[in-house]
Amino acid sequence: MPAKDVLDRISSSGIRWFYLDFLDVLGYAHSLGVPAQAVTEEELEKGFSRADVASVFNDREELFLKPDHDTFAFVPWMDSASRMICNIYTRKEEFYISRTPATSCRGP
Repeated sequence: MPAKDVLDRISSSGIRWFYLDFLDVLGYAHSLGVPAQAVTEEELEKGFSRADVASVFNDREELFLKPDHDTFAFVPWMDSASRMICNIYTRKEEFYISRTPATSCRGP
């Protein structure tokens, strides 16, 4: 699903919170909430840069959460919320963690 379609679904559905879900090296799930009105097409395509992500990994390097648009879903137990599962990238667009439970399931 293109980034433009994701933005259209967010605006047409009255979504107020957008959650970026990702896994750390041990497989623990983390979620970062962003106000839906602050989400831009550029961030959906190139990734979200947030200091919270680097702090999860005790790293000083800037890390980006790059959402997988096919995982867009509404959160049924939260009013006006949606989420996307994200991969973690460095500024050079390299996978930060090449072997997490999420990437291991995809295979080589």
